[in-house]
Amino acid sequence: MKAFSAIFACLAAALAVSAESVSDLHVETDASSVIQLTDSNFEKLTQATTGSTTGAFSSGNRSHTAGPWFVKFYAPWCSHCRHMAPAWERLARELKGVVNVADLDATRSPNVAKRFGIKGYPTLIFIDKGRMYVYKGGERTTERLAAFATSEYQKTISTAVPAPLTYLGVLVDFMITGVQEAQRIYDVAFRGFFVVSSFSLLLGLVIGMICCVILLSKPATPATVGKPTKISARKQD
Repeated sequence: MKAFSAIFACLAAALAVSAESVSDLHVETDASSVIQLTDSNFEKLTQATTGSTTGAFSSGNRSHTAGPWFVKFYAPWCSHCRHMAPAWERLARELKGVVNVADLDATRSPNVAKRFGIKGYPTLIFIDKGRMYVYKGGERTTERLAAFATSEYQKTISTAVPAPLTYLGVLVDFMITGVQEAQRIYDVAFRGFFVVSSFSLLLGLVIGMICCVILLSKPATPATVGKPTKISARKQD
């Protein structure tokens, strides 16, 4: 009975610790300093094209100060994006009030991703005063990212922030993407059909040649007309 009580007490303590850990994790998520950007709020919050953001602003139930933006374009399935998430969160806390650190899910906000020409994940872009600086430092530690966002970005080549896509631009891009996808499917299907047809023809020729060789190499059966005739004649006598 005492052993059962001891085991029950250990299980209760373990469950209490697990519940506390889950609660801490939930609080940690709610208190995240990383701003979530989307197609609908990107330009409104960042004013990336003009760089004219002034004063403080609110995002959800949290307030943020104005200033440059350091945006991570990511995809949910990207392992490198998940691996750098803790460093990105620490960066957001360290630079809070100086640089706005943000996330943008490119799979859910394709218009902004296409606007900035995102080709791989994660892509880190620092935006300040209508100019953009792409981080290519290699290491994605909090220290290296903080150094880039506070000073080292000035040593890299900047380009003008692309203008937001218009409705016509989105429509044209959609049509171009559709045509390219149709061309890709056609190319893949045609190549597959050509390969299968060629293989089938070659296999048929090989099987036909093998059958011809077998039939032609089969020896002819000799005719027997000698002794059986004499034997049958003697039997008649």
